[in-house]
Amino acid sequence: MFEDIAERKGLEFRCDKRDGSYVELGGGNKFMTFKLWFSSASGLKTLVKVQVNFVEYIIFPIKEVKLKSICPESEELEFLFPEFYMEYRKSIRFKVYDIFCEKARAILTRKGFKERDFVDAYMISKRFNLRYEDLEEETLRKLKFILRLYYKYRRNLNDKVSMLTVENFPFGSERYLLMEKIDEEDFHLFLNGFMVWLKELAKADSFRVNRTLKG
Repeated sequence: MFEDIAERKGLEFRCDKRDGSYVELGGGNKFMTFKLWFSSASGLKTLVKVQVNFVEYIIFPIKEVKLKSICPESEELEFLFPEFYMEYRKSIRFKVYDIFCEKARAILTRKGFKERDFVDAYMISKRFNLRYEDLEEETLRKLKFILRLYYKYRRNLNDKVSMLTVENFPFGSERYLLMEKIDEEDFHLFLNGFMVWLKELAKADSFRVNRTLKG
């Protein structure tokens, strides 16, 4: 399927699990990552990453939300690029609450920082009027679930407690990836509160993880 998509879209991909630059199995074969490469408008080689989790903890009832396309409504674009226009104007359906909790969980268990994770969390919370404080219990449940599966995430969580400060944040490191500007001042305000919230989650669960490992 991905080879067919890559060929139609002009992407570089081979379905060969022996080649980690295209296909990668992880977590004791609990998830698989497909990497479809292309040259971006800035000239950098980048990728579309598709990750399939074979083990997932779904908390919220299945409720699909439509995400509008970033492609603007335009008769001119539709006339010039009819095939691409109709495809990129399609709405995408996804489960917003579970995705936000997973994003927060990923930030806590990922090694180091990726600015895109925080920008994603910010944009989801703004677009869908979410308060991360209201999703604390659900995020902790997802965190506990993943920590039982992967030992490396326990180490990363312990390290993340001391790292979660605005001073350590890599401002601007991945801003070139954005296709639309964000309100920098509002993002910084969000980041200050979000960092504190994440750190409290990390401290709480890091303590329990250490007790478990020592016991």
